[in-house]
Amino acid sequence: MIIRHTRRLQRSGEAVASRDGRLVAPAPTEPDWDVLGLIDLGGRVTVVALLGPNDARAFRFLNPDGTPLASCAADFLAAPWDGAGPLDWQAEALHTDDGDASNTRAMIEDLHLLIEALARAAAASPEHAVRVVTGGGSDPRAQAMHAALARLNAAPAGAPPHLPELVTKAIVARGGQETAHPDGGDLRFSIYLPMPGFRFVGYAADRNETLCTLIGKNSRLALALLDVRANTAYARPNLGSIGFDAATLVQVRLWRQYLLPALIDGAARSTRVGVVFEHAHISHAIWNELAAVDDVLSLGRAPAVFLFASCNEPISPVDAVFPELAGQVYRGMEGPLPLLQAAVAGAATFLPFRSYRVSQRLADRLAALARSAEPALDARLTEAARRATIVLIGLRLENRQWVRQLDGYVALIRRLGRRRGERFLVIVDGHNTLAGTAGGYVESYCESLVPAEGTVPSIVRKELDLIGALRARVADVSNVELLPLVPCSMGASLVAALHTDLFVTHFGAGLAKYKWVANAPGCVISSRSVLSGKDDLRIYDTEIFRENVSACHYFPAERVTDLDTSTNALHVPGSREREDFDLDLEEFAGFVERNLPERRAARPHWLRRLTLFRTRAATDAARL
Repeated sequence: MIIRHTRRLQRSGEAVASRDGRLVAPAPTEPDWDVLGLIDLGGRVTVVALLGPNDARAFRFLNPDGTPLASCAADFLAAPWDGAGPLDWQAEALHTDDGDASNTRAMIEDLHLLIEALARAAAASPEHAVRVVTGGGSDPRAQAMHAALARLNAAPAGAPPHLPELVTKAIVARGGQETAHPDGGDLRFSIYLPMPGFRFVGYAADRNETLCTLIGKNSRLALALLDVRANTAYARPNLGSIGFDAATLVQVRLWRQYLLPALIDGAARSTRVGVVFEHAHISHAIWNELAAVDDVLSLGRAPAVFLFASCNEPISPVDAVFPELAGQVYRGMEGPLPLLQAAVAGAATFLPFRSYRVSQRLADRLAALARSAEPALDARLTEAARRATIVLIGLRLENRQWVRQLDGYVALIRRLGRRRGERFLVIVDGHNTLAGTAGGYVESYCESLVPAEGTVPSIVRKELDLIGALRARVADVSNVELLPLVPCSMGASLVAALHTDLFVTHFGAGLAKYKWVANAPGCVISSRSVLSGKDDLRIYDTEIFRENVSACHYFPAERVTDLDTSTNALHVPGSREREDFDLDLEEFAGFVERNLPERRAARPHWLRRLTLFRTRAATDAARL
């Protein structure tokens, strides 16, 4: 089937036709509706794309002789066909007027919206919906498919066993995934389309290959192999919960049937690796997304970055972190359509890649950017470090919080006050303002559920109240200066972490700043359940996840009293390990004090660390 598309229309009386006169359709009789485009599906059907009030879209279907066939997608699918129906038609080529970029985008828009309409109709019909098989059972075909799925999810040689290939650079280096085909030979996926929720669909560049792969949230696992010819998905049990519902499965199938030739042509022209951002969470923004760009660059490839509207770039704009991406960052993606258009245009070859390791290169970039954004604070802390030990306190008041934080920090500062002959600067860090917004803040997971109080989020108000009370209760401690940063820019937080001799904070996203970027020495507190059983407890301070990282000091789990979630300021529905907890005040203060650096040893160590950051920053600037 050859698909032909046009929006270059001419009107004559009650008819609308393509400029060459080959496609003709009656003008709509409904008020405020007009013909936007015409699509010829291989000479079998003419599809009339209609545009109505408020950009509403609809489709009408005509026989080759121009007579009406169906007025909606459901009736179109239900029409009698001599042979295979529309869900089984396969495009050999796609053509549009002149083939320029704007016409190509228009063609992909009309086809994508048509596919969405057909998918919704097919999903509602047991006859047309994709069959889902979630286990191998005694069916040899299902067993072979699930075995291939397991191979796709295996860790490559030398990688940690819990990190499948989809989160290693191997998929970028090879330009896709390969495994043994269930029917013999090789199966290779190299054309991927991103979808919201960090889902991907992968196709083979071989037009005769009818298997495609569905990749789930966070790019950890291939969730299914969809056999387009058999209209069957061989899937893991959680396929639907990840967002691959009945309509989406049909849509994935029709993208392959109708758009594959254009996707293959786009991939052949592309010279860039498409990296997709979707997170507003600082940990994932650094660990998975900025690190993915860094990895692509480290392989000598040129990235292009596409940001879903859900991504607010909590650390810094990606093209500020990577100035070499100027003109190759596309923001505000809504749904898969603009990514389909980018793939067909050859703007990027998308890969379902999300890094799981922060390199020293990336950390140095972020450190240099923070220092250049906050020169006054950088200079102030450089001077302060000549006369004082710098301790940073990272607040957490949402949930999984120490319920007596205020009392604990008072106990710590008073203990520091008893160290005669020493001076301390205690920085209090918390929420960060969001760059490029008026009154926006970087939010933790589900924090948007908490109502604001005036112009300040309630969690930030709680932090300010705690700092005010802390200042009043330690005002008489003469050798400790308190420097609250709440609220401050992300750059200010990072600069503070770069200068600190020791931080103390809860387990959580704040460690992305203190460890993944600054690699500062520090102490971590949390609930007993987290400290003794959380499977990702060490993601911030092990070499697997951050190059050259130093280990944190963790408060002994057996000395923590777990409470419940009744005192949570932010209740996260369905989330585990959110219980608040309590510690003995003096045990906490002693724990932090024991991990303070030796006064004589701390200065050379600190100077070496800051000098290293400055040298790297100067080198990076020279390269630019």
